[in-house]
Amino acid sequence: MATEGIHINDLPLEPLEHIFAFLPLVDRKSASLVCHSWSKIAFSRRFLSNVALNLHMGWDRSSRNYIRRSTRRYRNVVYLETRCKYWWLSMKTCSEYFFGFIIEIMDKFGDGLESLNCMIIFTQEQLWSMIIRAPNLRQLNTALDTNINQREFHFPKMKNLTDLGSLCNLLQSQCLNVPNLTKLSANYTYLSGETEWTTVIQELSPQLKSLELRSTDYFIPIDTFQFPKVEVLEVGGRMCRATDLTLTRFFSGFTLLKDVKLDFDVSELVLDIITQACPGIEKFHFEKSLFSTTNLSKSLSYLGRLKGLKVLSFVGGINSPITSECNPLASVKRFSMKMSNRNGEADVIEGFRQLLPNVTDMTLTGWPSFTPECVLAHVCKSFPNLKRLTIANNRNTMDSCRLVDLRRLERLEELTLKDFLLPVVFMPPSICLKRLKFADCYRVTDADLMQLAALYPNLKYLEYLTPSRCGEVTSCGIDGFRSRLENCVVHCDQSRR
Repeated sequence: MATEGIHINDLPLEPLEHIFAFLPLVDRKSASLVCHSWSKIAFSRRFLSNVALNLHMGWDRSSRNYIRRSTRRYRNVVYLETRCKYWWLSMKTCSEYFFGFIIEIMDKFGDGLESLNCMIIFTQEQLWSMIIRAPNLRQLNTALDTNINQREFHFPKMKNLTDLGSLCNLLQSQCLNVPNLTKLSANYTYLSGETEWTTVIQELSPQLKSLELRSTDYFIPIDTFQFPKVEVLEVGGRMCRATDLTLTRFFSGFTLLKDVKLDFDVSELVLDIITQACPGIEKFHFEKSLFSTTNLSKSLSYLGRLKGLKVLSFVGGINSPITSECNPLASVKRFSMKMSNRNGEADVIEGFRQLLPNVTDMTLTGWPSFTPECVLAHVCKSFPNLKRLTIANNRNTMDSCRLVDLRRLERLEELTLKDFLLPVVFMPPSICLKRLKFADCYRVTDADLMQLAALYPNLKYLEYLTPSRCGEVTSCGIDGFRSRLENCVVHCDQSRR
């Protein structure tokens, strides 16, 4: 007896959305071209929560007209002018010509807009014109030009705003009414007015739960701040180039910290103060230009106070092995390290094996002295129980790395390789590997994909982000791979070629 099939378009909306939810953005874009109904699902409000519309100042008229005709209801918009890391130090105020296009976009998406990130400096009047068009903003990240004398604007109450990225000197606009703000990113620069910044931050400090403080100058009186509710803290730049007493007062003012990132060369004093004041820290990142023989063991011993520490991240160099005097950090499951050692990788990694006996997730990134062949061999030998491993070379000239050492990791489920000259022929087989990611890896061909399908029969996810100067994987190769592993999701970013 013949059975009638059900066409996929006959399914209700909910099951279709559930199916589309498993697709990465690049595949969802392809699916949106099938028909009008699929296009509406692929870019429905639900799926646009993590998608940003990037608008560039250098766009021509045709690009702008394409956005004007779009029916997608974007929830996140990014305005770009430059990709410079410290763009706010050299940028000019947004031109009236481009601002006219911005106002068009704000009128088009304003009511549903939830985040606005602007790599452009606005005048106070321009910012006011944008905010009144986006009453439901949750995240605002921009810069304000306060060098222009203008009348004071009364901004509407931003009841939904919880995340304010005050790049440059946005906080000098004391007219902002943000009663429910819980996340603040403040960057002090030579453009900033110390008094105004200090006053505004002190007013916001009782309600903040997440805080980022950066400075190009060290004179900011950080010891005058108190943040009783902050759980996530990131400090960088020259913010902590202060006296011992100032640092003691500042870090002792936090009691609920769970996630800490210190992007500066920390001292023993800072580690001592923060681990005593906040023993509940669960994620901790810090930098140290060089640990010497005399201070290494003592500095690491301070981390033993963090009984609930789960994630440890470290950037810097070590010129001596970790001694057995340091008690093991048994609670740490994830470890990330950016190495700068020119030699002695074996001793360093062996020391971390003793310090971190229960790590199952590891990320290792190297500076120019990094030797991936040696590091990978030592990691596989010292941490045989790893389930997730990320190795990044970070060099323009890549050396061949014998990945055969990975056979020691019998429990490995996820592997990420970045910036490698990748000889797939050296990769060992595994029935446990479920997720495999390549980022800017060279010489991966269609034939290599077929070999990967044979090596990893239980693979569920393959991601291959191609460098712009290399594109040896074709659509036919991806189709052939999918025919071998039907249950494996393949994400190949063609746009990077």
